[in-house]
Order: sequence, then structure tokens, then C-alpha cells
Amino acid sequence: MKTTKIYFALGIALIISLVNGLYAGNPASKNTQVPSNPVIRYQVYVSLPSEKAPCNLYQVEILNGNGYQVAPAKILASGVSVYEFYERGPVKGVRIARLVLAPIGKDGDHHFICDQEYFTAPAALAGPFENGLTYKFELFPQTQSPKW
Repeated sequence: MKTTKIYFALGIALIISLVNGLYAGNPASKNTQVPSNPVIRYQVYVSLPSEKAPCNLYQVEILNGNGYQVAPAKILASGVSVYEFYERGPVKGVRIARLVLAPIGKDGDHHFICDQEYFTAPAALAGPFENGLTYKFELFPQTQSPKW
């Protein structure tokens, strides 16, 4: 009988400690703050010439130094001059913003709607890129091919 009481008391103590541990480990029960911006933000400003809106389909991209996209590309939209991209960081290296014709179709061909094409020199930044900070790029599309 005495052994049963000891096991019963140990069982109750174990259950209470488990419930206490589960409640204490629940992040929703605590008033903890998660960082509000744990990513790197890139803002790409596109200054289109005012004489004519683009009639071909273009996309704005952010690439790393090896030419791989670090965030999904965004389609250039009429009336939008700022495009935001996000990447988990911190990271080191080079980031490149560029404006290119958007690939259309399964084979990636470019579909030309009009004869006038925009040419844009890419904008690059080097550094360590830190979480919570914003890095800005500026692109200036022109209708004539630049002399690179």
C-alpha cells in the first residue's frame, strides 16, 4: 500500500511538471518579440524616359555575383517606379539590379511587341548586406544602346 502511494505521488508530480514544461515552452504564451525585419531589402528605382511607355514586356531582377537571381523577378509595370526585393541574410558579395526583356514561352524566347527596345546598364553594389537594412539601386533605361 505504501509503495502504491509513492508511485501515485510521483506520477502526479511528473504530470504537473510535464504540463508546466509544455506551457512554459509555448512561445504564444510568452510576450517575446520577433525581429520585425529579419531580411535584407533591395529597392530598385526605374526611371523610364517620359517620351513613351514601354511596349515590350520587361522584368526587373536582382542577381548575385554569379548571375543567379536572389529573389523572384518582377514585371515592369507602367506607373510603377520602385520595385522591392527581399533576401534572407546576412550575405556578402555583389548584388546586381538589371532590366531585361521578359522571357515568354516554354523555350524562353523574347516576344517583341514593338520595334523600340530599352537598353539599361546594370547597377551593382558590393558589400556585406545586413538584415533589416535597405539597399537602393537606380536603373535608367534608354532607347539607344549604350557604349559599354
